[in-house]
Order: sequence, then C-alpha cells, then structure tokens
Amino acid sequence: MRPKVFIPVVLMGFLLLGMFVFARKQASSLLNNRSSQPKTETIEEPSASIDARKTATRTQREGTGLAAGKANQQPATNDENTPLAQHQAYVEKRIEELTDLAMNADSGSLDTILSELTNRDPQIRKAALEATIQFGSRDAIPKLMDAVSQIDEPKEKADILEAIEFLKLPSATEVFAQAGGASAGGKKAMKPRPAIPAPAPLTK
Repeated sequence: MRPKVFIPVVLMGFLLLGMFVFARKQASSLLNNRSSQPKTETIEEPSASIDARKTATRTQREGTGLAAGKANQQPATNDENTPLAQHQAYVEKRIEELTDLAMNADSGSLDTILSELTNRDPQIRKAALEATIQFGSRDAIPKLMDAVSQIDEPKEKADILEAIEFLKLPSATEVFAQAGGASAGGKKAMKPRPAIPAPAPLTK
C-alpha cells in the first residue's frame, strides 16, 4: 500500500475509535446520574384502607358538628334563674294577687291595691288601676289623684283620670235607692176614708 493512502486511513481509524470511546463515556455518565437519583416508589394503598380513612374523617367531622350544635343550643345559664325571668315571675304573681284583692270588700285589700299604683313596673301599675276600678270604691279617688301627680306617662294619666270619673258615677245600688226614694216621695198621701154612719134603728 502506498504511504499516501495508508496514513489517511490510519488517521481515520483513530478518529473513529476516539469518537466511539467518547460516546461510550457519555452513555456511562448518564447511567450513573440516573442511578444516583433516589427512586420514588408509588405504593398503592388498598381501596379498603382508603374507604376506612374517609369514613373515619367523615365521622369525626359529623361528631364535631354535633358537638358544636349542642354547645350552641345549650344556654349558658338557666333561663329560670336569670334576673329578668325572676322579675317576670314576680310581676305575674303580683298581678294575680291584685286581681284576687279586687274581689274583696275590706279596706285593707283596697289599701294594698292603691299602694301599687306607683309601682316601678308598668304592668303592675296597670293591674292595680284595673283592680281599683273593679273594687269600685270612692275612697280610692284621693289616692288616684296622688298617682296622677306622680306619673309622667300621658296615657297612664289619662287612664287614671278616666277611672276617677268612673268611680264618681253613682253605683247601681245608689241608682236604685234614688229611684225608690223619688217614687216614694212622688206619691200623694192617701186620706183616710170617712166612716160610714150606722143606719138609724127603725121605730114603730
């Protein structure tokens, strides 16, 4: 073989050999990099375990919701022991007592009723005024006049003045008594009938 042809062929062979070695090194380095990275394995969880976890989570949420609902529904304090509830119970009881006192006819019951005309609670004042009207005694008029001067509410003042005018009216007993006296006074006194003389005895 001629030297001119042999030298290029040898150079070409070395070049090809170098390219082959370089390519092999690149492939080896890529494989090493992949092997050095941690493998993430995906472990499939059984479907039964997933369902059990979902059920437990849902149960926990429902339990929390029920507990919160019960906490919201349960009052912080007993309603019957609050000052407002105790006052309302007292007012209702007092109104019932005043209604019962209005059915009596003694002065002590009337004094008790009149003492509540200036109570701080408007419901008790109203019940006392109604009991006073029901009692129907003119002895209550002075106390009613005092109550008018002590109360600032115009509607209550008007109601008390109306009650005073009502008590000033004559009662049914007085009307009947006046009617009976007028009829008795209007009748003329009847004169006694003259005595009829006895017939004279017959003489022969």
